[in-house]
Amino acid sequence: MEALIELKIRWNSPLDSHSEETDYLLFNQIKQIGINCRKLKSFSINSSNMDSDECYEYVMQTINDNFTQIKRLRISGNLHGKAEEEDNNFNMINKTLRSKLLDKCNRLTHLTFTVEWYMNDSFFDNIGQHLPKLQYLSFQNHDTSDEVLNELSKLTHLRAIKVRTHERGIYEQDYLDEHCPKFVEAYHTYYCTD
Repeated sequence: MEALIELKIRWNSPLDSHSEETDYLLFNQIKQIGINCRKLKSFSINSSNMDSDECYEYVMQTINDNFTQIKRLRISGNLHGKAEEEDNNFNMINKTLRSKLLDKCNRLTHLTFTVEWYMNDSFFDNIGQHLPKLQYLSFQNHDTSDEVLNELSKLTHLRAIKVRTHERGIYEQDYLDEHCPKFVEAYHTYYCTD
């Protein structure tokens, strides 16, 4: 396993068997992969079982502590964390996720979140400092605030961004074109709410 450079994990356990013990098994497996696969450059985890703040944050911390060499990270599934209903459209906002949780992964160039909630603006606080080599970012957001765009503009290597959103607007593209020297294009996936 020492030569492994790309790994995709799908972690699902039956709902009736999901427990702290299965969470610990996941954490331990991720840690062992990080320790034993030092040449790993791309890591993808898809799970429908990480459904608490503690579980989600511990997985992120485990990745941060043991996968410092990775360049690509993809997190998929029903990773709700502390998601809360925000409005009548049932928009779920994750309040716990922060880019600082990945600050030791400073070689990261591609970061993708394909999850069932929107990113909180605080995720982007100091993202240029925590993830300085980021070139591609994909996430879901209800609305991209000026504060988020300002933080994204500090990613000097950012070339592309994919935002899944309900809002329609070209403002993000214009702002990032002006403030990110290597920026190429913003991709938007819109959800129809009709």
